[in-house]
Order: sequence, then structure tokens, then C-alpha cells
Amino acid sequence: LAFAFNDGGGNESPASAELADAVGVPSAGPAGIAFTDTDFAEGTVAGDVVVTRGEAESADTQFYNVYWGQSATELIADAGAAVVSEGALQFNADAAAVTHALAATAIPAGATHLLAFAANANGQRDAEGPVAARVVDIGTDVPANPPASLAFVDANGLEGVVAGTVTVGAAASEDDVQKYQLFFGTSAAQPLDADAPLAELAAAGGDVQHVLAATALPDGVTHLLAFAANVNG
Repeated sequence: LAFAFNDGGGNESPASAELADAVGVPSAGPAGIAFTDTDFAEGTVAGDVVVTRGEAESADTQFYNVYWGQSATELIADAGAAVVSEGALQFNADAAAVTHALAATAIPAGATHLLAFAANANGQRDAEGPVAARVVDIGTDVPANPPASLAFVDANGLEGVVAGTVTVGAAASEDDVQKYQLFFGTSAAQPLDADAPLAELAAAGGDVQHVLAATALPDGVTHLLAFAANVNG
């Protein structure tokens, strides 16, 4: 506030200006970023982008900017296609991490990573570079992990006929698994007919079961096999 004075005293109506504390860009950045693709279409990704708060971050971080990167440190050359989230992923001092739900999105040309920066109204912190997560498109490959186990006990007393409950142990990671396929096998690794599964069981985040009705064993069959599968095989 500023008041006008003379020998007779001061005017009671001051001039005023609102104070604004120019804090600059954030003083610290996030601790990390994580992303797992949940879209099985090749060339397209979707899923939660999770940015973890840094230990030294404070209220001078208002939000995180997330971009497509051509490496763990550099944005893709096409600036127009680089933005994933800018100004929308709000910082939360009471949460260990914040999440941006990435809808099904085509991966821009040259993009290999997702990059996150701490930012506020004055700009983003670039001092030590972004945190980065490599983008793995699960639509380009078959499952990385096989079923953990397979259990079956024949409950049918007839010779040459089997029946009972088949239990398939969930793969170590089901991130790229859509289903499990059951086959009769002529060995511990060879299906009798790779194009004709006995059953397909949807991945469910844990062990899954199939009730095998009384079935005559084809010639040469010695095993029951289970494979993890997705749209790629």
C-alpha cells in the first residue's frame, strides 16, 4: 500500500498492488514414470501412465507434463505429436503418485518412451532432464511368460477315456496374456493339433479351470498342454 502525505497529514485512501511471489519453475522433479500397455492392437497403446512424486518435490510443482520421447531424454522431433498430457496431470502432495489414463493412441513415428517433467505456471523443470518409461507395444508379440503350472487328475474309470478338472496356473505376468489354450499333446511340448485347442480360457488374474468332459484319447496322445496366448499367437 502507498499513502500520500504532506505537512497536514496523510490521505486515508492508499494505492495498492497485489503481491505475486514469482517462485520460478519447480525446484525438483518426479521420481519416476511407469506405463504398461493394455491395448492388443499393433501400433496402438493404452493404459495408466503413473508418475511418482519425488522426495524433494514441494508445492512449487503444480502439475506434470508428459510427452512422447525418441529416447529416455529427448522428445520426438514432431512437436505437435509429442504431447501426451500438458498442464492436466495435477500434482498431489498427499499422494505418492498420480495417474493419467491414456486412451487408445497410435504410437507416433519414432516414439520409444514416455517422458515426464515437473511444471508450474512459470514453466517446466528441465535441469536434470525428464523421468522416462520405455513403451512396450504388446500388440507386436506373443506372451512373454508361459502358464506357471498345469494340473489334471483323470476322474473317469474307463480305459482310453479321460475326464476331470484342468487347472492352469497364471503366468508370472499376464500383461500380454489374453487367454490360455489347452491341447492334447504327443509329447511334453508338441500339440496333437495346434489349430484345434480343446478349450480357451480367458486370463483372469489368477489360476483358471476347465472341466473336461469324458473324452476318448486320440492315438499318440501322452500329455495335456497349456499355452498362454493373445491375438498374436
